[in-house]
Amino acid sequence: MRMSGRRKMDEVLSAFREIRQNRHLDLTKFARCILQQLKIVCQPSGCAVMIVEGGRAKMIAYDGMSGHECGIDTRVNMTALGALRNHQEGLLTNQIGGEALSGIIPAGREAGSALCVPVMQGDVVVGIIYLDSESSEGFDWEDLCCVDLMAEELSLALQRSLLEARIGRLSKMDSLVGCFNSSALEEDMKSEIARARRYQKQFSLFFLKIDPMTEKQDSPEAKTDDLLHTSLVGIFRRNIRNIDRIYYYGDQQFVVLLPETDKVETITVASRLIDVIRQKPPREREGPPLNHRATVSIGICGYPADGNTNEELLDSAWTAMRQARSEGGNRLFVCGERAAPVDEMAEL
Repeated sequence: MRMSGRRKMDEVLSAFREIRQNRHLDLTKFARCILQQLKIVCQPSGCAVMIVEGGRAKMIAYDGMSGHECGIDTRVNMTALGALRNHQEGLLTNQIGGEALSGIIPAGREAGSALCVPVMQGDVVVGIIYLDSESSEGFDWEDLCCVDLMAEELSLALQRSLLEARIGRLSKMDSLVGCFNSSALEEDMKSEIARARRYQKQFSLFFLKIDPMTEKQDSPEAKTDDLLHTSLVGIFRRNIRNIDRIYYYGDQQFVVLLPETDKVETITVASRLIDVIRQKPPREREGPPLNHRATVSIGICGYPADGNTNEELLDSAWTAMRQARSEGGNRLFVCGERAAPVDEMAEL
């Protein structure tokens, strides 16, 4: 038995109070809560929440949608998406085959009626709440109003999710140096170890430390350090792959993580960095170079040969780096092998 319009609105407002008390929920759980309430209020045969980006829609929550999976991208019909954007408060159809809305209905759904409401951020459709019914008169105007209210709540949740994601990324960055910090390194190494173990892959990393300066400089020491660090990060980015990641470890030390790369390949990358750093003195963006050139010492290790945990791998790379410094700096040391100055790299 279907609810009255007044009862539907009471249920939606009650759901808002409950949902807003659980702002700690991530976006997927938030979407599930919304669908749970819509099932009670609108009684659909199937319902889903989709996130839209780049002309594709990804289901993040659904119910009664047999044959479909969450997290799978599907192409969105741009005509249908445009109709939603222009209409904004949503579309309701009892003739699925003959309206623009048919371009959003997931493949394989056989329904008598459907209701689709956009989740808007300004003038952009960033999500869709979709409901269908086996009945040809499954929904009415009051259902459309209820789903529209839920779409507004989902839009706010999506804004919070994006903000939290941005804050999370910023918390993993060293803002002065311009690369990831040691906290991000710990997380990424755990993920890389798990992935390498699962797929029987290997990866490498290296510890890099700036050698002691032998020349005096005119700039204040703190400014010189910041300039040197940011200059090095720029050199790293120009001389490593996009998938390789750079981390500032503190005390003039960096770690570079190279997925699916063995130690032989890593020697080539590290030796090139040593050579480039030695030849290019750091400089301010609009000013002249500082009056000294930097050199660095590098210690290389690989998974799984030199360790199976974060601690073991970092200790192996750090020990190798210390060995390189003890032998004069401006060289690398490969864990389990020997140190060599950059001029002798070709012999390794």
